[in-house]
Amino acid sequence: MEEINCPPREKKPAVKRIGRVILWFFAGMLLLTYVSRAASDALKAKVSVGYVGTSSLDQSVSGTGAWVSGDTQFYSTYYARRITKVYVQPGQTVSEGDPLFAYDVSTVAGGKAVSDRKVKAAQKAFDQAQENLNNAEEQDRAYAETVVESAAQALQYARFTYAQTDALQNGGVVCATFSGVVLSCDLAVGRASTAGVSGLEVALGAPQFLMQVTAKEAERIAPGDSVQLYREGKQEGQPITVAAIAPPDKDGKIAVRCVDQSGAERLIGAEQDWKIRKQSEQYSCCIPLEALRQGSANEYYVLVLAETKTILGVQLEAKKVSVNLIARDDGNAAVDGELTEDDKLITGSTKELQDGDLVVENDRN
Repeated sequence: MEEINCPPREKKPAVKRIGRVILWFFAGMLLLTYVSRAASDALKAKVSVGYVGTSSLDQSVSGTGAWVSGDTQFYSTYYARRITKVYVQPGQTVSEGDPLFAYDVSTVAGGKAVSDRKVKAAQKAFDQAQENLNNAEEQDRAYAETVVESAAQALQYARFTYAQTDALQNGGVVCATFSGVVLSCDLAVGRASTAGVSGLEVALGAPQFLMQVTAKEAERIAPGDSVQLYREGKQEGQPITVAAIAPPDKDGKIAVRCVDQSGAERLIGAEQDWKIRKQSEQYSCCIPLEALRQGSANEYYVLVLAETKTILGVQLEAKKVSVNLIARDDGNAAVDGELTEDDKLITGSTKELQDGDLVVENDRN
């Protein structure tokens, strides 16, 4: 039987076997890295971003206010006599010389008559006080203004008291020595007046518009600002002007008074919507308001996207950057901090974020 000799099988070099093992190892590692990174990304917060820009801020303020009386004065009756006629009622506008009420002149008057000498003396005192105010040094103006106010009030009383004496001698009708709006009147026909007690409360001059705002809103308002009014949703033609801003009350509210030069008829107590349109200066570092975060009471910061190296490669993390808040409106905030136009600011996130958390950009390709 013929013997068949087969050639010996050639053995593969060890180097080739090792090379294949290494290739399979790295392929496996690459696959595991991809799977791990995909799993890791699925667990990370997905974030939206915004950018730093140059912009001005809308500093407009709006609300609802009401018409109120300006300076008020109570004009009391000087005599205790029966009232035969009342010509005015609350809410009515009166001018100097308009009839207010009438005394009964058929009985003897109680109280001393007042001569015009007291009016002249009060006028002289007022003129002197006004002159002193005009010549007062800056440090003395506050006191001089108080003296003028007191002198003006004394003159008003003297004129109205003399008008009542004059009325008793000329039919009993007492006429106004002022112009304003009657706020209240406790005189009644057929009932006797009470000297120094009964009378009329009058708002002198034109009504004022009162706005109640918060301290934050008051920071945007200054004397001289124009205020646009709205009636039944329609804007009035002529704006009114901010005249005075009061200190905060016990509830933190601030009263802002405005004067009206339009000549329109205003009803005390009537409410109207208002708006002050204001635009700030240009700020070089404005960010979306959603990017601004607050720590303690006066601590503000933003979270920016930053690259960081991990065992899974380069990834994105949230990096905290402290900023100082300068101003804000409903959509943006002006800040001061180490930010550039290239920074991506986190404006929204699917999870609560802390400094150093790994994230995924929501709109990343």
